[in-house]
Amino acid sequence: MGQKTNCEGGMTSMFDTGKSALLSADGKYRYTLDRVWGAGKPVVFVGLNPSTADAEVDDPTIRRMIGFAKRWGFPGVTVVNLFAVRLTYPAGLLDVEEPIGPNNDEVLADAAGKAGLVVVCWGNHGVFEDRCGEVAKILPPAKCFGLTLLKQPAHPLYLPHTTQLEDWNPNEAKD
Repeated sequence: MGQKTNCEGGMTSMFDTGKSALLSADGKYRYTLDRVWGAGKPVVFVGLNPSTADAEVDDPTIRRMIGFAKRWGFPGVTVVNLFAVRLTYPAGLLDVEEPIGPNNDEVLADAAGKAGLVVVCWGNHGVFEDRCGEVAKILPPAKCFGLTLLKQPAHPLYLPHTTQLEDWNPNEAKD
């Protein structure tokens, strides 16, 4: 079972063997989710917003990301998001006063700096509040699973496990 410890900025970190999650003190925001099974630099996946996964529980998207990372030979994953607020449905972003989260840009930059590979995968809603454009300024060159019809990085959940990565060009995004 995970342990909760207080971190700087009023955030809570939950640790388990090979599993951790960095949450705001009130649990409203999840900044990072880590799954580690070896030594070395992880794949950093940049999604839209966190759902139900935490230090103890994986959701289907996290399990999918782990599967991709293992097939690619990486020792772990770090999951960060454009918006740190924890929601089950992306439409809920419209109802939240501060969906990005007070520490999210710093966390994104830190995670990307420690990555063996950065994969952007937030689906169509990344254009909300021009968040994809803002985050593109923070990230190093990244890969994606392909683009949606709106030219946003495809979400991994329903993609075949054989899906190949391609270079991500943030200038291709449409509003």
